[in-house]
Amino acid sequence: MLDQTMRLRDGRTLGFAEYGNPDGLPVIFFHGTPGSRLWSIPPWDDTTGPLRIIAPDRPGMGLSDFQPGRRLLDWPDDVAQLADHLGLERFAVAGVSGGGPHAMVCAYKLPDRVIVAASLSGAGPFDGPDSLTGMHAGNRTLFRLAMAAPWVLPLLMWPSVRMMQRMPDRIGDNMMKALPEADRLVLQDPEIKRRAYDGGREAVRQGARGVVQEAKIFVQPWGFDLADIKVPVQIWQATEDRNVPVAMAERLGREIPNATVKILPDEGHMIFISHWDEIVAALVPAIRAG
Repeated sequence: MLDQTMRLRDGRTLGFAEYGNPDGLPVIFFHGTPGSRLWSIPPWDDTTGPLRIIAPDRPGMGLSDFQPGRRLLDWPDDVAQLADHLGLERFAVAGVSGGGPHAMVCAYKLPDRVIVAASLSGAGPFDGPDSLTGMHAGNRTLFRLAMAAPWVLPLLMWPSVRMMQRMPDRIGDNMMKALPEADRLVLQDPEIKRRAYDGGREAVRQGARGVVQEAKIFVQPWGFDLADIKVPVQIWQATEDRNVPVAMAERLGREIPNATVKILPDEGHMIFISHWDEIVAALVPAIRAG
C-alpha cells in the first residue's frame, strides 16, 4: 500500500500511500517540504485504529509527476481526483509543515468535501513583516532567495539534494543540529529517524525542482483569503519550532473564522509525532460530527 499510483485527468501520475485502518475515518495527509508519502510514523501502522491515512506525494516529489506552473490553488484538484479514485465523498485533511498550506487551500476550495482541516506545525502566508522571524538560518536563507532571486535556488539546493539521494543519514544528521532539543529527542527513536530519512530521500528521487517549486509557491500570494475558509480548522503549533514560527499559527488562528489554536510550550517542529494521540483525539470527533 506504500507505492500506489493513479492517473490524473491531465495525464500526470499521482503517487500515494495508505496507512492505518482501511475501514477507518479517512484523513488525507500532506507531507512537509521536502517530504513524501513515505514520511510516516509508527502509530499509522495500527490497522485497528480509528483513522485511514492516505498520504499523497505532491508534484515533483516521490512518485508524483512534476506540474509546470503549479500554484497552491491547483492542489485541491489533485486531491479531489484522488478522493474520487478511492471512492471518498467526504474526508478530513491534515498537513505538517509545508503540508499545512496545502491543507488550508483544500479547506478553502473543497468546502463540500473537507469535513475538518488540521495544520500541524504548518506554514502560514509569508507576506507579513515578521514572517521569517524565529526561523533557523537555513530556512531564512531559502525563503529570502525564493522571494528575491528564485533562479538561485536550484544551484543552492543541488548539493544537498545529491547528498540526500545518496547519503540521507549524513545530511539528516547535519540538519538535526539546527533543531531544538525537543525535536532531537523525537528523532532519537531509531524507527522514526529511519522513516524520516527514507521519506526525505524519496522526496528528491526526481531531483530538486519539486522542492524548489514549493518554496516559490509558499512566498507568493496564496490566491485566497484565510477569512474565506468556512470549514473547521484545527491549528497545532509549538513555541520552540525553528522551522515554522509560532507567529504563523497565531495569524492563521486570527484570520480563519472557525479555527481553534493549540500552542504547545517547550515543544518543537515534530509535534505531529510527539502529540499524535492528542491530535487524533481532536480530529476523530470532528470528523464524526461532520
